[in-house]
Amino acid sequence: SKIENNQLSPTFESILKIISGLNIDISDLLTSIQNEAPRTRRVFTRKGEGEIHITENYHYETLCNEIINKKMIPIVTKIKSHSIERFGEMMRHSGEEVFFVLEGTVELITEHYAPVKLSQGDCAYFDSSMGHACISSGKNDALIFWVSTPN
Repeated sequence: SKIENNQLSPTFESILKIISGLNIDISDLLTSIQNEAPRTRRVFTRKGEGEIHITENYHYETLCNEIINKKMIPIVTKIKSHSIERFGEMMRHSGEEVFFVLEGTVELITEHYAPVKLSQGDCAYFDSSMGHACISSGKNDALIFWVSTPN
């Protein structure tokens, strides 16, 4: 009664007795699902209706742009550079990235690792703070599905 009315703080031993008696995990006692707002965000992008951004090296189509404060940024990217010399200085920024090769062959060049060639169906994951560049190593531009985290 005193614990329920905030007149007494329970000891750790009391907490263990309570969770044992209720047959629950301690995390169930300390967290409350009732206080969490329901996660109801949903959006979609129809083919070809993403936001286009063009740079020297990439042709980006960002997807699902209506949601703000996203934890990941989905992008369909055409890789236009075919050599590291044409690409220029490697990129680096906060966050992490993963990409999946949809068409063509991609060479992933990063600091600290040897370059790796990836073909259709291959996937790579890396820390964005490490210098990196993706170049198309085939005759045609490569196409990838890329997901980046902003932090």
